[in-house]
Amino acid sequence: MLGKGGFGEVYLCNYQGIEVAVKYMSIEINNPEIQHEIFLLSRCNSKFVVKLIGYCHEQNNSAIVLEYLPRGDLSTFLSKHKSTPLVNRYQIGLDVVCGISYLHRNGIIHADIKSPNVLLDEELRGKITDFGVSKYKQSSESTTIGIAKAGSYRWMAPELEENDNSKTTKLSDIFSLGMVLWELMSFVIPFANITVPSRKYYEITRSEKKEVIPPSTPAVFAQIINACWNNIPEQRPSLDYILENLALEFSNIQREAVQ
Repeated sequence: MLGKGGFGEVYLCNYQGIEVAVKYMSIEINNPEIQHEIFLLSRCNSKFVVKLIGYCHEQNNSAIVLEYLPRGDLSTFLSKHKSTPLVNRYQIGLDVVCGISYLHRNGIIHADIKSPNVLLDEELRGKITDFGVSKYKQSSESTTIGIAKAGSYRWMAPELEENDNSKTTKLSDIFSLGMVLWELMSFVIPFANITVPSRKYYEITRSEKKEVIPPSTPAVFAQIINACWNNIPEQRPSLDYILENLALEFSNIQREAVQ
């Protein structure tokens, strides 16, 4: 077994000579949430998003067949490989940015961006997964129409904590991206020493400074993290801005890595 999710267990299987991840469902595949995830995955064709191979339903058994990523999820990987070179971690960060950018261009708000929802292939390239709470919109231009509050507290944008009717948006995805980028430099999950949710957690997330960015973090990378954490959603950077600036700094890091 590879892991356990909200809807069931995930196993490593062989399909036509290829290793795949099979997500066995504890609920019927005709459940609206499952159909929703299949629908979103079927619309995605990007090397930065986990690929849907197929799905099946037989008697009382339902399953989704997904691309298998052998290095597992980013959160677990970082906790076990704290000597991972900066160049690899930076590349994963760029992959996550590209994945979110692809989703947003295609009208999909992920709504639960976090390190456990980033999977790694053999080459340590990142791909986004788990569309269980994501939202597809006919118009990809709007940043204000989303779904009811979803996601995981440690990565959640502060505006989503304010009331039960708050909506996820492209801008709340960008806040969560900032948390994942921070993890790539710190090797730990956000607010690791704080009970979530709690009064202390809410005080921190509503302050300007969320977590301490490690001094070793490249300058542009650190600036992007802080910008993503802006408490005012409209003042968070665009994905185009993030990608352009990180890519420029990454080219310098790559050159330094081979010297």
